[in-house]
Amino acid sequence: MGEDVAAKAVELAEPALVHGEPLYVLKHDDLLAVFNAWGDFHGLMHHVGPSTGADGLFQDDTRILSRLTLRISGGLPQLLGGTIGRDNVIFSAHLANPAFHDRTGKLIAPAQIDIHRRRLLWRRKLYETLKVQNFSHQDVAAVIRPAGRV
Repeated sequence: MGEDVAAKAVELAEPALVHGEPLYVLKHDDLLAVFNAWGDFHGLMHHVGPSTGADGLFQDDTRILSRLTLRISGGLPQLLGGTIGRDNVIFSAHLANPAFHDRTGKLIAPAQIDIHRRRLLWRRKLYETLKVQNFSHQDVAAVIRPAGRV
């Protein structure tokens, strides 16, 4: 099978990311993570200069996790900011909730729940923590769900 045919087969199997969406990369030893500013990876294709590649978690050049996303009551969090540390092993994103109805039916306005998402690659492992703070004046019954796929 020629290289062009193999590349086209991969492109058809995985949809492309939105053009212009910044990608973030963490690397430690032989572990590499490629994801968007929210910290999510979807196993999607993206263009890097003249070549293409996929986001996800890779070990020894093999993707070992293709999807890891975070949702608040089913919705995509609002992005307040994302950054990579100087050592290139730590990622941090500040997120807030979109408007949603909580489990009791109350409408929760946007930006009432703050989520600080931190990710660390170290010794062939991915570590992730979430710090969640409620800034509204009422109790909120929300579902914050990470979802992954190998």
